[in-house]
Amino acid sequence: MTGTELITMNNDYGLFLEWGARIIVGVITAGAASWITLHFALKRFVSEKLWEKRAEAYGAILEALHDMKRYPDKLLDTYGTISPEISKDQREKLLMKYEEGKHELNRRVEIEQFFLSDDLLTEMDTLNKKLAEAKAADDGYSIVEDSWDAINIAQRNVREVAKAHLAVR
Repeated sequence: MTGTELITMNNDYGLFLEWGARIIVGVITAGAASWITLHFALKRFVSEKLWEKRAEAYGAILEALHDMKRYPDKLLDTYGTISPEISKDQREKLLMKYEEGKHELNRRVEIEQFFLSDDLLTEMDTLNKKLAEAKAADDGYSIVEDSWDAINIAQRNVREVAKAHLAVR
């Protein structure tokens, strides 16, 4: 082998190493960029799914409170002179809807409490105490009015807790 051939071969080897190094750096850079992109995309996806789950839970809780409120609301209307007395069948349907709402409320809070704000759990405890106090009232009107007030206050407070927890204005 002559000296010129040796230099050419050495240059080819150096060129090969240079291109090989560029390819390796490119692959490492692309892999790192892909990993970082995947990491942030996955984090955002999980965050959005959690937000959706929380929003669904708060919505179901507010719906259950609405169903519960219909019973005392209708009874309060009948205590005034404006509305006629409601039938026994209608009263039973409203009471059944109240019980279903209460059951759904308790079920949602128990099942999804790790998604929900601690303030909501405190609000649910307060609601249950106020409903128990309302049942202990002396007359039927006070029971109904106190129950309606407790549910109405709970609805307002749950909306505020949900807005704060979901960062919604």
